[in-house]
Amino acid sequence: MKYYTILIAAILLPLAFIVGCSADDPVSKADSQVTISVSPEDGATNVSTSTSFVVTFSRAMDHANAESSFMLHHGWGVGGMTHQGSFSWNQEGTIMTFVPTMPLDSGATYTVHMMGMMRGMNGMDYHPMFDSSGMSGSMMGGMNDDEIRTTCSTGRNIRRQIDLNLTGDVIYVAEGGSGDIAVIDAVTNTLIGIQPVVNVGFLHHLSLSPDRTMLIVSDPGEDMSSGGSGGHGGAGEHGGMMMDESHILVLNSITLLEVGRLDIEGVVHNATVTPNGLSLLFNNADHSALHKYSFPGLVSQSSYAVGAGPLEVTITPDGQYALTANSGANTISRVHLTMDMAVDNISAGTTPVGAWISPDGRTAWVNNESSKSVTVLTIDPFAVDTNIALGFTPGQAFVNPVRPEAYVADEDNGKIIVFSTDTYARLAEISTGAGAHGIAYSPDGSKAFVTNEHAMSVSVIDTGTRTVVATISVGMKPNGIVYRRAL
Repeated sequence: MKYYTILIAAILLPLAFIVGCSADDPVSKADSQVTISVSPEDGATNVSTSTSFVVTFSRAMDHANAESSFMLHHGWGVGGMTHQGSFSWNQEGTIMTFVPTMPLDSGATYTVHMMGMMRGMNGMDYHPMFDSSGMSGSMMGGMNDDEIRTTCSTGRNIRRQIDLNLTGDVIYVAEGGSGDIAVIDAVTNTLIGIQPVVNVGFLHHLSLSPDRTMLIVSDPGEDMSSGGSGGHGGAGEHGGMMMDESHILVLNSITLLEVGRLDIEGVVHNATVTPNGLSLLFNNADHSALHKYSFPGLVSQSSYAVGAGPLEVTITPDGQYALTANSGANTISRVHLTMDMAVDNISAGTTPVGAWISPDGRTAWVNNESSKSVTVLTIDPFAVDTNIALGFTPGQAFVNPVRPEAYVADEDNGKIIVFSTDTYARLAEISTGAGAHGIAYSPDGSKAFVTNEHAMSVSVIDTGTRTVVATISVGMKPNGIVYRRAL
């Protein structure tokens, strides 16, 4: 017995030494939370215009780190103007006070926003965890949602930034670094506002129901822009930290109020409704499957095996086929929606992300992220037409609805590369902004709207002159984008 005691001690003593050294290592990451409270509290009204904002932590914090993560926005959400001010701390380093340089406006709404891991004075990084749900449940804390937001008002109630009567031509933009949707007036090329979506993580891609009254939003549960240029990849290969659950939300496109939701175990990049408006399709990258649900009822109807790690799913305008980009198999699956979901497969480049179908439904342009190429497919017959070497990481690749040209986003250099759809020759380069990714056209093809993830903006391109005519700041890592015609 004595021998075993000595043996166990000999094993545990070095381990204790290693653990002790690790705890003192200033680059260690703490797998725990630092509790935060904010005053004025979330939802407070009739706040004084001369108020200060006080953030209380459960432990001593690194002052510079905490101050750099603090922002005070004018409006409901994180897209409004930020306010300047000064910081002070209590002696223990647990209470930070922000005093705005100028008094707050009367009858206005303000949002406190803090994002990122919180650094303690001990050199450890902590996930922020809020005491209350806040903002109707959209306060985020924990392993992957390192974000705190609270909203208060100097008036009698909280005012949203957006006029919730969006009946004109608008552009919806998914914020890839938050749970917000930016809305742009498609006629004036100006930002209408930024609307937070409750109980989500990081939004990715968007689509519309055929009648345009519903906006379908995907939340894959991770920041897709944080790894490499685009942050895509198959299951387990994304840029962000893996989460167990994705979300698909159905929002009223006029009010942006939620009317339906699916919580999915696995990674879902996008969801789209069939042209007849009766079914919702989405891929599950973890399960290598295409799922079909009723719409708008959101009841499971069937699941179908496709290639490994399917990311985006697209549907032909006639509703006959769905295409899935299988990032783990380097293939595209053609799923026969009208023939009991029979599946054909064809090779693409390395890590295909999406097979973006042309408006006439005849071809699809596939952006291959790792091989830095585009594969052009004919859909019926299902065959490879050509492979185009790019030399850059492609974002989305879309064919103009009226012009014989395709736009391919150059994520590495912040550009749009214009290709002929007849000869596949490069026709032009258009500089937009860092991390160019998502593309949407106006119905007449005269405008293209491009999300610039790292520039936090949307570029508006006149497709006739191939020039940028407007640049719109829209918030955190804009990703998916869709144009909705007036209702």
